[in-house]
Amino acid sequence: MKGIPELRLKSLLPNQLRYAFMVQMDTKCVDRMQIISWVGVVLYACLFILDYMRMQAGEFDRRLFYFHLCGGLYIIPALLTTFATKQVQATRISRGVVIWFTFLLTTVALFGQAFVTFEEYDSLTMYMTYVIVANWTFTMNHNQRILFNLACIILMLTGIFVSHADDNVQFLIKIYEVVFFTSIAFIFGLFDYNLRAAKFLEERELVREKARIEELEMLKSRMYTNLTHEFRTPLTVIAGMASQIQVNPTKWGEKGSEMIRRNSTRILNLVHQILDLSKLESGSMSLKLVNGDVITNLKYIIDSFQSYAESKTIRLHFLTDLNELCLDYDPEKSLTVISNLLSNALRYTPDGGNIYIRANKIESSEGPRFELRIRDTGIGIPEEKLGLIFERFYQIEEHRGKSSTGTGIGLAIVKELVKLMEGNIRVTSKVGVGTEFILDLPVKNDVEVAPAQFVPASIRSAVSSWLEPPVSDVQKPITTTNGLRETTRVLVIEDNADVVAYIASILKGEYVLTIEHDGDKGIQTAINEVPDLIITDLMIPGKDGYEVCRILKQDDLTSHVPIIMLTAKADRESKILGLQSGADIYLAKPFDQEELLVQIKQLIDLRKKLQARYHSSADTNGEEHPVNKKEDQFITKVREAIHARLDDSSFGILQLCRVVGMSRTQLHNKLKAVTGKSASHFIRSVRLEVAQKLLREDDLTIAEIAYSTGFTDPGYFSRVYREEFGEAPSEYRV
Repeated sequence: MKGIPELRLKSLLPNQLRYAFMVQMDTKCVDRMQIISWVGVVLYACLFILDYMRMQAGEFDRRLFYFHLCGGLYIIPALLTTFATKQVQATRISRGVVIWFTFLLTTVALFGQAFVTFEEYDSLTMYMTYVIVANWTFTMNHNQRILFNLACIILMLTGIFVSHADDNVQFLIKIYEVVFFTSIAFIFGLFDYNLRAAKFLEERELVREKARIEELEMLKSRMYTNLTHEFRTPLTVIAGMASQIQVNPTKWGEKGSEMIRRNSTRILNLVHQILDLSKLESGSMSLKLVNGDVITNLKYIIDSFQSYAESKTIRLHFLTDLNELCLDYDPEKSLTVISNLLSNALRYTPDGGNIYIRANKIESSEGPRFELRIRDTGIGIPEEKLGLIFERFYQIEEHRGKSSTGTGIGLAIVKELVKLMEGNIRVTSKVGVGTEFILDLPVKNDVEVAPAQFVPASIRSAVSSWLEPPVSDVQKPITTTNGLRETTRVLVIEDNADVVAYIASILKGEYVLTIEHDGDKGIQTAINEVPDLIITDLMIPGKDGYEVCRILKQDDLTSHVPIIMLTAKADRESKILGLQSGADIYLAKPFDQEELLVQIKQLIDLRKKLQARYHSSADTNGEEHPVNKKEDQFITKVREAIHARLDDSSFGILQLCRVVGMSRTQLHNKLKAVTGKSASHFIRSVRLEVAQKLLREDDLTIAEIAYSTGFTDPGYFSRVYREEFGEAPSEYRV
């Protein structure tokens, strides 16, 4: 607290805070009443003793006794505020009941006794006690406090008028005393009120400051997390492809070198952004103005984004009535601003969307200005978040998982650069419709510098650092198996083409790879094809890696499929959340190639153990394995369906598909993964298991057993029985 607040009738609190303050005052009033109530209990116990002594001396005053008897009721609020404090403070009604009861009790007990003692003993001690206690204890704003003290003066003056009407001197003295004591109590209460109001404001300020510091720390933590994420992904490609080039320079030399160059440029671009933001904050960045045609330069920039936009089937529309517009501008900083806005539009616009770039010359009170509008048909920004998107390190929660996380500094740099160029930028958006950034710059021609030599090739090279390589080339399945007969199918869900290419360089030839670049398509492909293993990134468009794991682990079709999460988020919380979501392995980028291969091999070996558990198709003794609970339930469901139609020779794969609600391919893939057997083989194995049991326990003939288990030909039954168990039915029965 900076000091004792000045004593004034005007409230220290703004109107919007008064209610919150009164609620706090009510809560603290309960604490004060606890003290007053216990003091009242002790005080009136002493007064009862005094009444007894007066009665012994023949000076018993019945009226005082009644007020002392009333004061004994202080035991009620004393007990309530001591042993049920939380319940009393919990609601406004409970606080009000206790406060008003205590107020009325105090008024009757103390103020009534004040009247009697003044009439009998000409003493204002009890009155002074009452007004001080009431002003200190009970919740009153300034107006209520004034009315309360005026009422006390009027009521007490009534008694004074009755007692001293015939003595003008005493009458005036008592009036002076009452007014003086009441004023003292009023000033005391007012001082206490202002003191508590100042403390209330200070506490709120401390809470706000604490929240601001916590938010700042959270932003810093998020910034560091995002920065490491942005660094880890290109470093994964750089380190990985460097290893591939070292092992096989002929095969990977050219392509690997290009990937290393591209990703090192991304890292360098990120470093430049951080340095630029630092320069902008310190005011040490300056413009390098040239005079040139901004429309032609803008066309070059947009053309550089065309190939990437086409890879996402997004159309860029450049609309302008201007053939040219010469003005003073900084080509490099203009490229940074426009590239940042266009890359954001491309990032958050779904496939098949549109981006409109409109350039105009407008007139304003400040003179002619160049206006650029960039509107997309993307996911949009919530209205309440529009004022925050230009804040440093701020990222919209709804946008996480839609694409790469970014660092949260791009739009902050855009705003500062536009400000440096004496321009303005604003944004409008509607969720689900799209976002529009509106930029305007002054049209000046004061610079006597030759036009900038900013050729299309240099623009394309600069733009490439803002974009990841197109993903269209890696969306198709990689089906090369190098003649392998038994293949393991791996689904890779990753939106970074270079990372996909690196993973493919590791696994291609040993595994059949299917590539998807967003979570929604990845989930659909996993359900349709039921792969043997899934490798997913965490930050991907659509549903993120956490959701992918949760959905696939809860689905009967894919619950058995092991999932490896490869991600640049290496913090402990993200790893725990990933494992809780269902990921079997959590590897942070950059990952070790050998570690990935070992983890894949171990997961495949674990799957083989799962197959061994169900290979015999026998019952699992009715007990569900805690790890393989869903697989136990699935196998039990399939076995029960086969048992229900055991003697029906027409019951086959199609009928079983209808019962379990899967397609033929899905059922085949699921059973093959869980049991190592095809659907038809598993049905036959269940029938043979029952036949073996009947051979051991019943007196039926082999032909009768064959017919009762769905075989129409006893000879065929004997052949497949020998294939399954290594001996003929007749040999087993012997």
